[in-house]
Amino acid sequence: MNKFTTLLSKIASSLNIEIGHYDDVGQIIGRWEAISYEEKLYENGKLSNEDILMYSNDSYFEMVFKKNNRFIQVEKFKNIGQDMVEKSSRTGTYSIKGGQIILVYGSISEGSNTVTLDFDISNNELITINDYQQSDLDDVYRHVSKRVFLKI
Repeated sequence: MNKFTTLLSKIASSLNIEIGHYDDVGQIIGRWEAISYEEKLYENGKLSNEDILMYSNDSYFEMVFKKNNRFIQVEKFKNIGQDMVEKSSRTGTYSIKGGQIILVYGSISEGSNTVTLDFDISNNELITINDYQQSDLDDVYRHVSKRVFLKI
């Protein structure tokens, strides 16, 4: 390892930045437009709600992953008779560990929020899955969502 690479590794380590394998990060860099979203909610192991959304001209969701480990998330919707109106735009940082993307929304001063997604990339398709569970007294709630993106 040359001196420059060693120095970069030490800086990244001191700043708690993980340097992933280039191929892992390289595959995800770019603009990804969502084409579908599925959500399943379980209460105490039983399916309580299921929702499927196919994105169209009236709704839009996009993730942009940049080389500097920053991302932008944009969600838009269209009101009847109006042009596309931005609903929300969020930014943050991302890292990749194995088959997971870790998204950190906002900054520490804004009260950052972390979301971990399992992901798979095949050809120009990105699939993300968010699967988490929480307990409330005697009840257990589980949320599973799957979003399919195409690279644009």
